[in-house]
Amino acid sequence: MWDPQVSAVVNQCITRVADVTAVERAKLAKVYVANLTYLGPAHGGAVLDMSTIMSSLITSDPENLCGIILLPNTGVMSAGHGPVAVRGAQRGVEARLSDEGFHLEVREFNVTFSEDSMYSQSRALSHPGLLVFSDETFEVLQAKHYRCKFAKSALAVQRIVKEVAVVQRSHFVNPVSQIGRNSLGPDAKQSQPAEYKQHVTGASLYMKAFRLF
Repeated sequence: MWDPQVSAVVNQCITRVADVTAVERAKLAKVYVANLTYLGPAHGGAVLDMSTIMSSLITSDPENLCGIILLPNTGVMSAGHGPVAVRGAQRGVEARLSDEGFHLEVREFNVTFSEDSMYSQSRALSHPGLLVFSDETFEVLQAKHYRCKFAKSALAVQRIVKEVAVVQRSHFVNPVSQIGRNSLGPDAKQSQPAEYKQHVTGASLYMKAFRLF
């Protein structure tokens, strides 16, 4: 179940945007984002609820709503961080969302990171994500079209978010630190799990992804 507190905040945001833009709530375009990298190996336990919630939201407003899922960058619990485990976890999420019962169109896209901003040669320069929207269609002149307005967006067609600036280590958050940040210097490393949760995020990523709509 979706946390009622989260639901309340989302509804407040939608109302605020509707008031500012003078657009009816029912006609507002809405994008829901699930970044599974934030959860580390624990993402496996959230995928079932995430896919059910995402499907329920999208099918309730097939024309105006879509979802962005940033796929995990680790394997499921106890599977590790190796490429085989990671790819298996990513395929598992895609397979789950592609289940016919969810009535979703699933489009894979790739985030590519700016090489100039990359601080480590051991990090990949790309990361996959999924754009999901309703598979409901209508027919015009014997041609089928998706009802969702996002189906013709640049992200749906081009399937890439280019030249994203990576978050530097000096901006990584240390959740167990009293000051909440990495205080060991700009090049200091945290644990592997802590760093992996912060590899695929940042203002550059979200601003560039949303501009593609």
